[in-house]
Amino acid sequence: MRFRNALCEATGVAVPPTAVFDHPTPDELAAHLDAELSAAPGPPSPLLAELDRLAALLAAVPPGTAGTEGVGRRLDELLRGWDRRTGTPEGTAPPPGPVDDTATVTETATADELFALLDNDFGNA
Repeated sequence: MRFRNALCEATGVAVPPTAVFDHPTPDELAAHLDAELSAAPGPPSPLLAELDRLAALLAAVPPGTAGTEGVGRRLDELLRGWDRRTGTPEGTAPPPGPVDDTATVTETATADELFALLDNDFGNA
C-alpha cells in the first residue's frame, strides 16, 4: 500500500490497489505508468474552458475595483440557477471528479479511526 501511495503521489496517476497483481514485473508496471502518463487528455469541455476564462478574468481584477460590488451576488445567482437545472441541492457542491470516499478515508485514517469505521460498518450503520 505504501508503494502504491508513493506511486500515486509521485506520478499523479490513480494507481489501483491491484496494480502489482495486474502488472507483476517492474517492466510491466513501468510500461503501464508510462502509458497512463503519456495518454493524451481528452478535449476540454467548452463550458469548463469558459469557466477557466472567467476565473482568470476575476483573478485579474484588483480588490476594491469600482463597479464590482454585485459580482459575487451575480455569481451566487448563477450557481443557484445551475443547481436548480442540474438537481444539485443548494448549499452543496458536487465533488470535482470521481471520488472514492472510502479509499480517501482509509488511506489517511489513524488506527483508532479505522477501528471506529469498522465498528460503524463503514458508515452504513
